[in-house]
Parts: sequence; C-alpha cells; structure tokens
Amino acid sequence: MELNQVLVMVIAIAIAMFVAMVVWFWKLTKAEKRKVLEQIIFSLVLEAEKQFGEKTGEAKYAAVVRMVYTALPKVITGFISPKLLGILIENAVLEMKEYLLKNPAAQNIITI
Repeated sequence: MELNQVLVMVIAIAIAMFVAMVVWFWKLTKAEKRKVLEQIIFSLVLEAEKQFGEKTGEAKYAAVVRMVYTALPKVITGFISPKLLGILIENAVLEMKEYLLKNPAAQNIITI
C-alpha cells in the first residue's frame, strides 16, 4: 500500500469518526448534551488548574475558553453562548474545589 493510500484512509477514518461524534451528540437530549459539556469543561478546568496553579483565575478562565473552542467542533461550540460557557466554567470551578476538598490525594496533583 502506498503512502498516499494510507493517508487517504487515515483522513477518511478521521472524518467518519468526526461525523459519528457529531451525530451521536445531536441525538442526545438537551440534558444529556449539557452533562457531556459539563464533563468536558470540568476536565479542562482541572487541566488549567494543573497548568497555571494558584491565583491566575483570569489566565485559567481564558485558557479553558480557548480549549473549549479548539477542542470541540464548531457545530457544537456554535450553540454555546459566552454566557452559558461562563456559567459552565464557574460551575466546574466550584465542583473542582469541592472535589479537591474531599480528595486530599488529588490536592498533591492539583493545587487551588
């Protein structure tokens, strides 16, 4: 198999996976979609906390917003208003703080 054929096959698989993800997402109920978004944003908030550490709230917030818009397809992010995204991020921050208080071992990995 030639390199061009392999590249075409890899691209075709990537496109098929993308389409499948978008179709799967759109078949979810509104509540299920929100839950998926909440889980994604929670993981991005944790990542920003690990990356930036203490007292950089604005930098962490901007990083999470940037990661949301780069990680998720436009067909999904196009329906997330800045206000809703802000609410989801703030909720994720509160959830993270609660998680870290209840899980001292996680505090060694992430500091608030």
